[in-house]
Amino acid sequence: VRELTIGGFNVKIAEKDVNVDFIDRYSEEAGNLSDLFGDAISQAHEIVRIEETELKIVSAEHLIAMKLATTEKKDEDDAKRLLKEDKTDISRLRGITRRFLGNLGIVSLERVLREIGHKAAHQRKKYRDS
Repeated sequence: VRELTIGGFNVKIAEKDVNVDFIDRYSEEAGNLSDLFGDAISQAHEIVRIEETELKIVSAEHLIAMKLATTEKKDEDDAKRLLKEDKTDISRLRGITRRFLGNLGIVSLERVLREIGHKAAHQRKKYRDS
């Protein structure tokens, strides 16, 4: 176990080739994300067992919303990679994002979707001269 400079801990179990970061993602920009994290955990249905510990695996939709909430480039890149796999329920992701991150979260999500050329991206409206 080692402390992460960004806040949180890294746990590595070498003999099982398992490496997990537990990151504290309170930030001045995003504020307290505990409601988003709590919702993700309460709705997690998949459980992985590592030795005596059970870990809940959050949905891709929650994970992407968490990644977008941090406003970190590395996390946005992770969100893009997950979205490119095209296994995400975009409607559900939009709902989670709107509920926990508000309109600015939706703006970020739609920008990311457009940047990767996702088929479900909402296109920006063109301005017209009047």
